[in-house]
Order: sequence, then structure tokens, then C-alpha cells
Amino acid sequence: MHAVLLAATFVLFQVDLGLPHQPDLDLPVRPENYDPTLRPPAPSPPPTEHEDPRDEPPPVFYGEEIPTESASLVYVLDFSGSMSYGGRVDTAKAEFRRSVNELPPTFRLNVVIYDCSIVSWADRSRPATPDAKADAIRWVESIHPNGGGTATGPAVALGLAEKENLAVALLTDGDPNCGAGGHEGHRAMIRQANSQGAVITVFGIDAWGEYRVFCQNVAADSGGTYFDVPSGPPPAPAPPANAAAAKAGGAADKTGM
Repeated sequence: MHAVLLAATFVLFQVDLGLPHQPDLDLPVRPENYDPTLRPPAPSPPPTEHEDPRDEPPPVFYGEEIPTESASLVYVLDFSGSMSYGGRVDTAKAEFRRSVNELPPTFRLNVVIYDCSIVSWADRSRPATPDAKADAIRWVESIHPNGGGTATGPAVALGLAEKENLAVALLTDGDPNCGAGGHEGHRAMIRQANSQGAVITVFGIDAWGEYRVFCQNVAADSGGTYFDVPSGPPPAPAPPANAAAAKAGGAADKTGM
């Protein structure tokens, strides 16, 4: 009796849909939607070399890599009056020139220069072609500090106006003192402008005390990094040991003569 009931139960659940055998199906197939000739789509080919601009080396400024997910970078450079001291502005121009010349052609760039007034090199970021690089470098080198103050908040906000850009490099040498109310006013202005979530890398020249804390906070608010920058030009690299030894040997030979 039990055997008959089990057999009847088994037969009850055998439904013949008239379909070819389909192993390992996780979901039922409706007969009207089934096509045994269909094959899964072929996998996409791997991307070609340098197809993704993010495969390029990251930009470098003052020897530090600038993270970017958008293959673009906006430099925001403080040209307030204090930048004329100790060769600061000359070093800044040299570092800018080095950084821009190393940008790959897949990148886009723009530059903002500020004291209490703010100017930008271009209305929008431009591709880093040789001509654009040379033009940006000429423009920066033509500008000199004229004794103005430091409108860091408004300047960075302008650098963040292009929402496709996700990286800003800020160089400054002093407390913000115009364009917003105190450290927190400048910091809030930058946070409000950064609706796209760009990463701000901050370089503080001879930074200390509350000014240094401000720079660190601006970087931290965006998930960026803060770097201390010395006032003058970087020290010259030490000569190779063999060159130093040869020079010393040559001096000894002259003395012996």
C-alpha cells in the first residue's frame, strides 16, 4: 500500500513540457521563451594598452603623487605677497613647470592663481597637449606677487567649479585672510563647493600652528593628503660616490704637483 502511494506521488510531479534536456537550470523555462539555439554572449575583449587614462602615471607636484580618478588636475597656486619671500614663488613656478611637462596627453589641466583676487588660465580644463602645456607655463611665469592677501577658500572653490574634475593640488604659504570669515569660513566654502567629491592635495609652505592645521583640515575634508613644503628651493642632490671620490682624487693630484 505504501509503495503504491509513493509511486502515485512520484508520477503526480512528473510534468512533460516537451523540452530538450536542460541540465542545472536554476529557474523554470517557459516553453514559449525557450530557444535551444541561443548561446551566451562572447566575453568582452580586454582593454587595449592605455585605453583607460587612469593607467597613466599619476601627476607629481613637489615630488609627491597627486591621486586622480578623472585624468584631470586643477592647480590652485597662492601668489599672495608673502610668496615673494625666500624664493618661494620661483620654486613654485619651477615645480609647476616640472609637473605640467610630465602630464600625459590623456590628461586635462587648468590653473588658478590667487591673492585676494582670483584668476584662472582657462575657462575650462584643456587637454595636456604640448601647446597647452607651454601656454599654461608661460601664463604662470608671467604673474608675480603684488602684495595681496590670501583668499584660499574662494580660490579652491573656483578650482572645484568644473564638476568633472576630481583632483585639486593646492599650494599656499599662509593663513587665509580675505574672501571668507576665518579658517572655518574658508574651510566651509571649500566643502560646499566640492559637491563632486574631488580629492584635494594640500602643500603648505613653512606651515605651522593654526595655519598648518587649516591646511591639514582642508585635505582631510576631501580624503586628500597634506604635505609640508620648505620655503626655499629643494637641496641639490648629492653627487654619486664615485664622482665625489674622483673629484677628491683630482684635488689631491693638483696638490701633489
